[in-house]
Amino acid sequence: MSGQAGDDPVAIEHETLDRLASVVVTVVPLALLGVAILVAWGGALHWRDLVVLAISYILTGVGITVGYHRLFTHRSFKTSRLLRALFAVLGSAAVEGPVIEWVASHRKHHRFSDLPGDPHSPHVDHGVG
Repeated sequence: MSGQAGDDPVAIEHETLDRLASVVVTVVPLALLGVAILVAWGGALHWRDLVVLAISYILTGVGITVGYHRLFTHRSFKTSRLLRALFAVLGSAAVEGPVIEWVASHRKHHRFSDLPGDPHSPHVDHGVG
């Protein structure tokens, strides 16, 4: 231990309240989703709807992870214009913003990871806690 000012972890003022809030915002929406599925089952919701949900979830996830992230941000591979357009559409369907904005923000994140200027860091420019 060097004894410098930045070495000690910063105490969270209301740690118990913070943890309780985290549990509530994580568990309550999932529980309510389960209740909504049970209430709607057999009426407004059918197994076909869950299949459409699963397929949409997978395709938009591929649009973000393969398209926005690997193809557009990191240029990890090359592909045809048609496939680039398909990845852009699938990524846009994930409602994470336009491809150019997402790519710029993510490149900035990689350039300034956990430093001032990182748009994704929970540790920088957000105060204590």
